[in-house]
Amino acid sequence: MAFPGTPSRPSVLDEWAEPHDFEHAELRPSVMASIEQYPTSWLVVEQYVHRNHDSDGVSTVLITSSARAGAFEEPSWSGTDLGEFGLVNNEEVVLGLTTDLGDGHAEFFCQLQKNHGMRPPTVEIAYPFLWFWDAIRDGNDWFYLDSAGREQPLIRTTLDEADYTVEVRALEFRRYLQQRGLLGLTQRDHVRWANVKEFEPVDLAYRSEWCSFAFNARHGQVIAGQNSHSRLLGQSVVTGIQGKPMPAWLDYGNETYGEFIIGVEPESGSSITHTSDPDLLANYFGKNPDAPHYLTNVQFDQKVLDRYLDEPDRYVVSSTRLAAVDMWSVSIGRTSTGDVEIYLGDLGRDLPWQEHPHWKAHNIVPRGDMNQDRYKRDFLGQWAGDMDPLEVLRNSLASANAAAERAWGQPLFRPLGADEAQEFQRLHPPVHDGKRTLVQPILLLTKALVDAINVKLIKEVAGTSESRSVMLLGELVTHLGGDASITDPIRDLNRLRSSGGVAHLANESRAKLLASIGLEGLNPAETINTLATRLSVSLSAIADRVAIAAESSHS
Repeated sequence: MAFPGTPSRPSVLDEWAEPHDFEHAELRPSVMASIEQYPTSWLVVEQYVHRNHDSDGVSTVLITSSARAGAFEEPSWSGTDLGEFGLVNNEEVVLGLTTDLGDGHAEFFCQLQKNHGMRPPTVEIAYPFLWFWDAIRDGNDWFYLDSAGREQPLIRTTLDEADYTVEVRALEFRRYLQQRGLLGLTQRDHVRWANVKEFEPVDLAYRSEWCSFAFNARHGQVIAGQNSHSRLLGQSVVTGIQGKPMPAWLDYGNETYGEFIIGVEPESGSSITHTSDPDLLANYFGKNPDAPHYLTNVQFDQKVLDRYLDEPDRYVVSSTRLAAVDMWSVSIGRTSTGDVEIYLGDLGRDLPWQEHPHWKAHNIVPRGDMNQDRYKRDFLGQWAGDMDPLEVLRNSLASANAAAERAWGQPLFRPLGADEAQEFQRLHPPVHDGKRTLVQPILLLTKALVDAINVKLIKEVAGTSESRSVMLLGELVTHLGGDASITDPIRDLNRLRSSGGVAHLANESRAKLLASIGLEGLNPAETINTLATRLSVSLSAIADRVAIAAESSHS
């Protein structure tokens, strides 16, 4: 149904209403309104659906414009030999990728491979189409990543026993057709059966520049209590379009640069904004001298990172960079007030235009100073700042496990599951100050450094019956000639989970616990960074003791 103001989408029904007006409603082809000249949503490209005795069949091939007339000569389907390997006279190889059609040719696009019933059916799509979109397969569905790194659906499949329907996003399909200079030929065969009063045979035909169909209805061909049937058979072509959507590798040169707040006008108090288009900014070589500099500091509320932190499988957030898989990345910093900062030129050059509205929504008047480490690195060319504490922690954990592997052939900390391991690799300090923002980081740290302790290994090495994992770790250090107190940060982490940080956030003892382990008065980000630093020191000390043991055993 079209709503007021919505552009109309011409269909076969708009041009040829006779079959739809057939006297017996049960035999009318109900699909005619969905056969559109210019589809913009989902387009069925392959289908077989059987209901009682009714059936719907769709098949799609790609054709050259010179093949259109040949395809429309008869309502029967073209290119039925595509998608199959063959031999002519046992000599000439037929690959099943292209075939002659009229004055042009047809090309394979899609089919369902039934796999002889020995495996679940699989959908086969022409590889050039998938390569064009850099498509990612997900079962019998495909999606692609736009230039912002966001998933966009491309192909979806519905399988129900012997029935199947394969659909492609129409605009993406048409964009590919335009790039190839081809047409999409969608071929249809719709059969309906019903038990109705006798009527005279009906034979109708229609042809236009974009479709060719025949409609036939007969009475007297009886099957299973049905005495009449109708059939809509024919084809329609889909034309290409220019512009968007387009693959990420082609999406350049049409950027829309956002304007961002870069300061405040002292007298009026109004915000000063400027475009992030790098070509319109000043640099150190005299370009656009009256414009703001490329390295103008633009600040954002720290909540701007939430959407990225919520999808750790897609985005990586560190203290200095935000990256979306392998699609894009942008340098970031944190101000003295904890806000996020990006250079104005980097916003235009490195941040996809699709992301600009999100960042504009969190854009604030500058209220904090640039981090001194970033200033030294970016403006003075000096080495500054230590590695991210959580990255140091991950390296220290790997070193402790490597030392244990050399000494005893097993890691000291058992590996996390795939999902948790990925979360641990991308763990980032909280960006908010609420107490509950500590929940997920502390739970994850505890899983990696307490729950993952290799209890069985330590019992064998240290010869102890202790069952508590953290206590076991201390006994191992003692057994190796060290001071058990080096495991205190791991013990404190476990205490924080069970008594203060997570399990009982409202517990009155929380403040005392934080004070006892030196975390009182710290915001969540400072808490996690401090814990990470202490845990790294602990793991490094443990690794040293294990390494000494390994050297002794090999000497």
